Amino acid sequence: MKLAAILAEFHEFEGKWDWHRPIGVRLEFADAPPIRIELVSDGESMRVDSLPLEGPLDMGEYGATFIHDVSDRFAPELRGADVCVKGIAAGGTPLAGVALVRQGQVALCLWNWGDELLWGEWDVICRCDWDGAAPRLVPLPES
Repeated sequence: MKLAAILAEFHEFEGKWDWHRPIGVRLEFADAPPIRIELVSDGESMRVDSLPLEGPLDMGEYGATFIHDVSDRFAPELRGADVCVKGIAAGGTPLAGVALVRQGQVALCLWNWGDELLWGEWDVICRCDWDGAAPRLVPLPES
């Protein structure tokens, strides 16, 4: 699949937000349906489907959400690249994250860590404590 864009939804409160803490991510492809990645409220697993991100949303005194194309910020080399999307199983969680694999190497990971959607390289997710079980790539569940 040819990656066209990585869109991320962020929560802004009192003018503050964190590029490293999205509340949802949508992978857009030039030649395949999109993939939306969201957290599940159990604090460990993720939901993967093809729906749009929910924002932008004005929540009044509780802030707002907005969507930003982060392709060039976090993975500029992946825009337009052929990638394979894999699931990441870790500990006892069958879908703890999602990995973008390019040329046989994991290029970018997104994972649920204590109810926060994090992203980074494979070595970062491997340093997390998954109850003694190393994360592993698995087929992505059908949405």
